This record gives sequence, structure tokens and C-alpha cells, in this order.
Amino acid sequence: MLILTETKKTVGFISFNNGLKRNILSRETCAEITAALEEFEKKDIRAVIIRSSVKSGTWSAGHDLKEISPSRNPFNYYAPLEILLRKIQTYKGAVIAMIHGGVWGGAVDLALTCDISVGDETAFFAITPAKIGLPYNAAGLTHFCGRISTNIIKEMFFTGMPVKADRAYNFGLLNHLVDEEKMPSFTEELACGIARMAPLTVRAVKEQLRILNNKMMSADEAERLQQIREQVMNSGDLQEGLRAFGEKRKPEFEGK
Repeated sequence: MLILTETKKTVGFISFNNGLKRNILSRETCAEITAALEEFEKKDIRAVIIRSSVKSGTWSAGHDLKEISPSRNPFNYYAPLEILLRKIQTYKGAVIAMIHGGVWGGAVDLALTCDISVGDETAFFAITPAKIGLPYNAAGLTHFCGRISTNIIKEMFFTGMPVKADRAYNFGLLNHLVDEEKMPSFTEELACGIARMAPLTVRAVKEQLRILNNKMMSADEAERLQQIREQVMNSGDLQEGLRAFGEKRKPEFEGK
């Protein structure tokens, strides 16, 4: 099992369970989390906590880069991670990220898509597509735009440098920054409090905000963005980035 699940009355828990591989978001992991959310919805679980069950220093290392190749766009509409993110957005209740340790790459997108995020002092966020040569999709960027300012988004994407817990809290990446020992009880109390609220109100507010945050773009803009992503996916830089990752060395990008 790549994840573990548990329920307490109307609160559900999804725990990453692949510490040896730093809880990477493989296709199988994303599919298991999506299935768990669907099962929770059937049981009227009104608040869900996504957490790491192993204190390995990593909440999730993001995409499994071994599953990425220039011929397979990891951000296409039907990619397992994209399906999972949409499921979190439309889940009929609150989804809370409880973060201990590092959040890398696509896992940052996962954490930001959750309705609320709680972290301890070990938490940090690093979005790293520029270190590999990957494009990033517009849908994913909207998750960032809904939480933090544009200049911070640019810094995170342009540099790939980790944002530590205190800065993450100040930027809005974290709703709450709490002591490591207190975080489990704090997050569970937060979830239980939400679960006691009127569920139809929570669902209505969440869905209205989802629709309001999804700004429409013109057909020309959508086509141009698709062309930009395809150019990056077909670039020599992406091939170099993937080779360098596999060879455990720094990539040498040429911009073509």
C-alpha cells in the first residue's frame, strides 16, 4: 500500500506510506489517493487530512521523474496527478494538508490545491521544473495564483530554491505554522471543527470559490500556452535535465 487510510467519525486521514521513495507522486500513488477520496465521499467524510506517516524529512518529493519522458506530458488533463488535483478541488468537504518536512515539485501543487495547509518548523516548499527543464501547465499555475503573489511565484519557479516554514507562512503557503509535537492534535481539532459545521454551506462556499478562481482565457491564449509547453517538452534541455537527474549531476542547459 502506497497510502494508508483511516476514519474517525466524519474525519478521514490519508497517509503517505512510501518513505523509502520519499513519498513520490507516482501514477499509482495518485490513483490510490483519488480512490480514497472517492470512498470517503461515499461515507460522508466531511474533512480529510493528507499527511505523511513516516517522518523521513519529506512530505512528498513530487513527480516520479522516472515516469517522465519527452513523449509523455506529465501535466496533461488525464495525468493521474491532474485527476487527483481536480478531485481535491471538487471534493464535497475540506481537504487539509498536514505538512512535516520537504514538499518538492508537483507535491507543492498538491499542497496548494488542498483547501487548508498546516505545517511545522520542518516544512519547506521547493518547486523545481526549471532544474529539470519541464514546462508547467496553466491549471497548475492557477493554484499558486490563488494563494501567493506573482513575484513570489516567479522567485520559486525561477530559482527552485526552498521556501522555509516561516517564509511559507508569511507568504500564505501555510495557513498555520505550529510546533511539530502539537501539529497532529492541532490539525485533527481543526478538521473536527470543520466537520461539525453545516456541510452544505462548506460545499457551497468551496464550489463558488473554485469557479470564481478559474478565470477564463481566450482561445488564442490557450493555444499559445499549449504551443509554449510543447516547445519545452520537445526541447533538448528537457532531455538533458532528465539525463542529469538519472546521472546525479548538475544539468547543462543550452536554451534549445
